[in-house]
Formats: sequence, structure tokens, C-alpha cells
Amino acid sequence: MTAWDLTAGLKNLRAQVNARWPDRDRSSDGTIGDTAHQGSTSGHNPDDTSRARPEWNGDPDGLPEVRAWDMDSDLGEPGTSAQMLVDHIRGLPGAGRVLRYMIYNRKIYRASGDWAPVTYVGPSPHTEHIHFSGAWSQAADNDTGFDFRLDEVGNMPLNSDDRTYIREAVRSAMIEVLADGYRAAAGKAGGTSPDDRVARNVRDYLRAIVGGPTEDDIAAATTTLLAAITGVNSADPTARALSELDPAKIAAAIPDSVADQVADQLAARRAA
Repeated sequence: MTAWDLTAGLKNLRAQVNARWPDRDRSSDGTIGDTAHQGSTSGHNPDDTSRARPEWNGDPDGLPEVRAWDMDSDLGEPGTSAQMLVDHIRGLPGAGRVLRYMIYNRKIYRASGDWAPVTYVGPSPHTEHIHFSGAWSQAADNDTGFDFRLDEVGNMPLNSDDRTYIREAVRSAMIEVLADGYRAAAGKAGGTSPDDRVARNVRDYLRAIVGGPTEDDIAAATTTLLAAITGVNSADPTARALSELDPAKIAAAIPDSVADQVADQLAARRAA
């Protein structure tokens, strides 16, 4: 007789959980049923097996498969709980195609009931692990491609791309805010446009934060901060924009009508 195995669909869930939480506790993990499970109908009992009592025995493949997996409730990640994982799966589109129900902390969540929590009165409160029951279909048994999107659960560590994105977003926001403050402090935002009103608000916030300096103080402070962030010793937006372009792009952007004048100015600056 062929040895039992966990369905490929539940192996997929287990692999994604292990990849997302490599340091999680596995003490209460489980697949094949113990003596207590074997004495009653359970998803932990393999189908297509003589005298076994599986929950479902209707797949056509003839392979002895266990259609339940217990996952230890300790994910090994501070601030991330097993309940957060349960709630995530409850809201995951298509989860009912691969899972039939979940049991955790005295509650059972059934796909057929829109994953609503119902009091569970079985012999185990399931506080030490989550019980995942695979959906009753051959397609669910074989589904190795369903994405449980576990990176959306809890406090996943940032990778280098995440850190780069956050760093650049903060840098861009700081540049924009400081440039607005400089424009207003330098008397260049006195109009009625939304941009000018925002600039004046930023100036006033900066004044309140640092204790009411003069306009010149604010202009000088924002220029210094912008220089530290951008590497360009100017609060002028044009200078900052040019600093981030390569020479070929700058040259291509200069209209022919002023190209000679720009060349003369650059030559004079280099000769100075």
C-alpha cells in the first residue's frame, strides 16, 4: 500500500508559512492523526486507506492523503499573532478554493459561512495551534500555486528594496517641504495659488517648530538642510533638478537660441 502523504495544496501552505516565518515554533505542528484522531472521523486520517476514517474520501486519485495540517501558534515574530494569520486568510480572495475551514482558539471558521467565527466545542480548544482543513476537491489537493500573500501579515522585515523605497520617499518629501518653506521665507510665495498657500503654511510650521526665527533665518536654515540632503548648496528648485541630470541631458534641454550664451557663461565661470 502506498504510504500516506499530506496533500500538495496543504504542503504549499506549509512551505509559504515556513518561508515567511523561518524561526517559528514547530512543536505543535501535525499532519497524520494520532490514536485519538484515528478513533473518529478526522481530516488527519488519510483517505483511500482501509479502515481509516477521513473526513472526505471522494477524490479520484486513489492516493492515501491527509487533508489537514496543524500549525503551531507561535510564529516567532514579536507583534505577529496566529490570530492575525487567521484573519488574513479569512479576508483573502479565493481562499475557499483551497481551504474548507480553520480552527483556532475555540473558534471555527468555515469557507461555507464566509469565514465567520463560530464557537468551537470540540475536545481541543486549539489554542496551541491552528488547524487548517483542505477544501474537498481534487483541484484543491493539487493546487501548489495559490498565493497566501503572507508578506501582508505582521511585522515582515524590510528588504533592501523596501529600505531604498522608504529612504527615497522620505528624501523627496523632505526636499519638497523644505523648498516650499524656503520659497515663502524668501518672499517668493506671496501669491494666491494653492502652491503658494502651501508654501506659506510650511514656513509658518517651520517657524513654530524652531521657536519663531526671522524670515532670513528660515531661508538660511532650509538652504543648509537642502544642501545636506541633496548635495547642492542651493534652495533653488532649478539647481536641484539640474544636479540630478547627466551632462548630456542638460545640454539637450538647452534651446538652440541660448546655447551660445550658456556656453559663454560656462566658459567664463571655468576661467574665473
